Amino acid sequence: MSNDKDDPFFSPQSDDRTIIRPVPGGKRADIPSTPSPNRQPPVSTGAAPKLGNLNPLEKSASGLLALLTKLNSSYSQSDPVGLKNRIIREIEQFQITAQAEGIDPQTISSARYVLCTAMDEAVLNTPWGNDCGWSQQSLLSLFHKEVSGGERFFHLLKALAQVPGKNRNLLELMYVCIALGFEGQYRLIEGGKNKLSSIRDWLYQILQKERGMTDPMLSPHWQGVTDRRNPLMQMVPVWVFGAVAAGLLTTLFTVFSFQLNNDSDPVFRKISEITPPTIAVAEPEPEPAPIPRVKPQLTLSILLANEIANNQLKVMELTQRSTVTIQGDNLFDSGSTSVNSAVMPLLQRIAESLNQLLGQVLITGHSDNQPIRSARYPSNWHLSKARATSVAAVIKETLSDPERILIEGKSDLEPVDSNATKEGRAKNRRVEITLLK
Repeated sequence: MSNDKDDPFFSPQSDDRTIIRPVPGGKRADIPSTPSPNRQPPVSTGAAPKLGNLNPLEKSASGLLALLTKLNSSYSQSDPVGLKNRIIREIEQFQITAQAEGIDPQTISSARYVLCTAMDEAVLNTPWGNDCGWSQQSLLSLFHKEVSGGERFFHLLKALAQVPGKNRNLLELMYVCIALGFEGQYRLIEGGKNKLSSIRDWLYQILQKERGMTDPMLSPHWQGVTDRRNPLMQMVPVWVFGAVAAGLLTTLFTVFSFQLNNDSDPVFRKISEITPPTIAVAEPEPEPAPIPRVKPQLTLSILLANEIANNQLKVMELTQRSTVTIQGDNLFDSGSTSVNSAVMPLLQRIAESLNQLLGQVLITGHSDNQPIRSARYPSNWHLSKARATSVAAVIKETLSDPERILIEGKSDLEPVDSNATKEGRAKNRRVEITLLK
């Protein structure tokens, strides 16, 4: 083979030496070693298991290959020394079995080198392999007096592949080791996995040719199921149709919501104009003159006298209720429901005054007659109630009993001035805080 880019072994740094280092990772099962006298062995250490239709060399190493498979998924090992002794016995048994199969000594020695290298790498790349002292006395150093075989493995593979017919059994054993996870010098170099994959495919083609294997296709003239879907369905993913449908539904919902609120405003206005029937009630007996009180009763007008004097709010006192009015333009920005920070102290002062008086507190939002249409506030009623809710949230923070508060939105149904002028509409945009006595 020529040392160029067509050679799967070609690398600009082919002269560098590679030492096997542990790369722990993944959850792995405990690999059974030689059992102690006090407990039952989890896996028998007797005859090697049969792994299938293997060549004579692989059959002789079937016990070691089975152990290699388990080592690659091992997370812990309670008896590393016992495990090493078991592997040593398996290697010695491999030599005896291979000799009985009539395999020549040189092939047996090379196969032992391959197996020792693969077993050492599998152990040293487990979470426990580097902590048990395995690298200080590896299988490769014990049987072949070498520290690292990660590079020589592939030099040997390259040499054997020159005469694949003579070395087919050993090449197949090396292919099995690679398939079971052996990486050698390619574990740590950049792009190593891709290069190793190329070597594995190259070796597979050689072995397939030597075995004279036929086309693995079960039916060379098979025909797949014809895709009879509409061509548009084949080109466009299903999720695109779902996204378009969701967008159409959202658009329809928004349009219908605006239309519903637009049609409901006149109905809501007519309902509010309905006057309940009046019932004639006899005039009550005139009450006796009240007894003069020395100390005047506290009212919101008294408690908020300074704020009234500064034109920050207005207070209207009636027999059954007291109403505090704050202009909406002072409380909120246009189209917003967030209370301006400058008005926070005023609302806290109102809440402190309410703490000194008894009764339910009704917070009412009012708007002008200019219609608002947005996804968040489909109508003026939604906006007026949202503003009342924002004011209530601020007052609740200071009010000793937040359960006293009731909230309602009146839209433009109770104007205090004409909506025909800008000044009149500004007066109609307001929030009223009513103490029900």
